[in-house]
Amino acid sequence: MVRGFKLLDSWQGDPSRKAYTHSASEATKIDRIYLSQELFARKLSMEAVVATFTDHLAVCLLLNIDVPILRRGRGLRKLNNTILTENQCKEAIRTQWEQWKKKKPHFPDINIWWDRYCKKKIRQFLQKEQAERRRDQRNMDNYYHECIYDVLRHTGNNGANLPTLNRLKAKIVNLHSDKLKTILIDEEAERLE
Repeated sequence: MVRGFKLLDSWQGDPSRKAYTHSASEATKIDRIYLSQELFARKLSMEAVVATFTDHLAVCLLLNIDVPILRRGRGLRKLNNTILTENQCKEAIRTQWEQWKKKKPHFPDINIWWDRYCKKKIRQFLQKEQAERRRDQRNMDNYYHECIYDVLRHTGNNGANLPTLNRLKAKIVNLHSDKLKTILIDEEAERLE
């Protein structure tokens, strides 16, 4: 026992499982694991398992720790506000807004209508729009990669197809740089706040 620590002997009762290092004439026990008294009291179980690329065993220790369990929900998604600047999206929101306004008489007052109905519908609408844009971007990315593979497949690996390949590569880079710009702008805005 080291001052304040206790030797963790994971192979009690089974001397054949003790960790030894072997030389030409002898075997020496070299592996020792020490735990504080507090951690040793929380030990539930322990197991020595074979580790790859070494003659030593890995020790898996299960401890009982009183930590509150964190429950995670769906999480929050940040709105990509560039959607709101597109004319197509503005028209779709205007059309939806007319439909949402027709539901106003079904609620006791305007605040409840806004909180319980409109906010939910706006969130659903914007999530749907963002999902469509992500799907479109993924489809475009796949299309450009398929074009690159087709060019390589049909023309071989000669220098004649280099301009076509560079043009397709530039389109892929632009596609990803637009996405990266919004991420960097968001991070910069958060940092400045």
